[in-house]
Amino acid sequence: MRRLLRVFAVLNVHKPVGITSHDVVSAVRRVFGLKRVGHAGTLDPMADGVLPVFLGPAARLIEYVDSDKAYRLRVVFGLESDTLDCEGEVHASASAQQAQAAVSEAPLQAALLAMTGVIEQRIPAYSAKRVDGKKLYQWAREGRPIDDRVKTVDLKSLSLHALTLGDDGRPQAVIDVTCGSGAFMRAIARDLGESLGCGAVLAALTRTRHGRFLLPDSVTLAALRESASPCDFLRDPLPYLALPQWELPDALAATRLLQGMPLDADALPAPLRALKDKDLCALTFEHRLIAVARWRDRKLRPEKAFAGSP
Repeated sequence: MRRLLRVFAVLNVHKPVGITSHDVVSAVRRVFGLKRVGHAGTLDPMADGVLPVFLGPAARLIEYVDSDKAYRLRVVFGLESDTLDCEGEVHASASAQQAQAAVSEAPLQAALLAMTGVIEQRIPAYSAKRVDGKKLYQWAREGRPIDDRVKTVDLKSLSLHALTLGDDGRPQAVIDVTCGSGAFMRAIARDLGESLGCGAVLAALTRTRHGRFLLPDSVTLAALRESASPCDFLRDPLPYLALPQWELPDALAATRLLQGMPLDADALPAPLRALKDKDLCALTFEHRLIAVARWRDRKLRPEKAFAGSP
């Protein structure tokens, strides 16, 4: 195990199927000998794909990552499950022949189009959403599933990538989804099955993008563990933040922010004075992050300072 005295970085990990997001964090801690490691956007064990991991004080930046995501889903029709995926108790809701009759490209495309946009999505009974002090999956496991809870989600695009027949003769659709934060991919499978009248489950899920973290740029845990220089995979967090970024005019301004003091509008460059009230921005000096600050009452007030960033 390598021990780093100081690190301020992000890591784009390709989480494999079969482990939790917390397992990924634990593996990264062991590789770098760090305690302070966190991740953005939890992936279920059945899912693989992009998992942004933040190391050292950079973990304080997780909330500023762009929340837009992209997924590739594989949906099997003619089946239903209590968990809406293949991890639960799966049963046939239609024969292969019935599912084939219900699912073809035109009605599937129409169903996807009808689900696109800002919609009210029924929250799956097996989810981490908290109700009355417990997560929904805890209520469900106790035999008290809480149904008919809805959430407003933004499904920006849903496109059909492929439609084939599985080994059992049931139609399988590969669907690409881009969405805002909090959308349930398993609910998309359920709703497609209901729309086409034959039932459906989520069979596989890959996250291909989380904000500015892209799947082709990710590293597997195996490659990370086997590398003689795992630090080569670490990246500067700044390009991944969904914040406008400004270079401070002088060292005095940087020092004031690091000491928790605001900067007056008159001391700032014109572009910074154009910020709107309550806007957030990342402030750098000599190309290193100094603070995340909020514009309020014609002052830039630091919310988080980063004296130890590289």
